[in-house]
Amino acid sequence: AMIMPKADAGFFLMAAKRGFAEREGLKVDVLDVKDDPIGMKALLSGEVDSYEGVYGAIAASARGADVKLLGCNWHAAPYVMLARPGIDRIEDLRGKSVAASSPGTPPDMVARAALVSAKVPPAEVQIAAVGGDRDRFTALLGGVVDAAVVSNEYLPLPAVKSMRVLVEARQILPQFLRFCTLMTGKTLSERREDAIRFMVAQMK
Repeated sequence: AMIMPKADAGFFLMAAKRGFAEREGLKVDVLDVKDDPIGMKALLSGEVDSYEGVYGAIAASARGADVKLLGCNWHAAPYVMLARPGIDRIEDLRGKSVAASSPGTPPDMVARAALVSAKVPPAEVQIAAVGGDRDRFTALLGGVVDAAVVSNEYLPLPAVKSMRVLVEARQILPQFLRFCTLMTGKTLSERREDAIRFMVAQMK
C-alpha cells in the first residue's frame, strides 16, 4: 500500500512499474490509499505486506503495534510557506492565520517549526487545519487565510508571483524524514527473503 502518489509518483512507482522488483524475483502490486490511517489499517490487518507513507503520521499510528521501520527513501519536506502581499517575514504572522493540515502531519509540523525558528509562539498564530495542498492554496488565494503551507510544486504557478515565500521547509527541518516503508514483524519473520528483495528493489 502507498499513499496516493501525485507528482512524486515516479519515485515511488519505479520499483513496481519499471522492472526493479521483477529483477529481484518479486511481483509487486501497488494499492493506492487515500491517507496514512487507511494505509496503516491495511498493514496492521494483513491486507498488504508493506506500507509506504508520511513518516510523522505513520510513526504516530504505529505506536504500540508490531510494526518495523525498514527505511526512509525521501529525506526532506517538499513544502514552502507562502504568504499574501504585505506579510514579508514569519514574525508578521502574529495575530494572523496559517493554513496547515491536521495536527502531526508534515504541513502542520512545517508551520510550527517555522514559527519556532522565528521565535514566534505558535499560540500567537491561528494554525488552521485546511485539507490538502490544493485546499490550502485556494484558501490563501481567496484571502481566507494569511499564509499557507503547500507543496513546492506550486511555486511555478503565476499566482505565486504576487506572494511571498516566507520559508522553505528544508531550511527549518533539514533532517526531516518524509516517506518511509514499514512492515509488520509477522511479515518480516514469515517472508524475510521477500522483504530483503523488496528493499533492494526500492534502493536500486
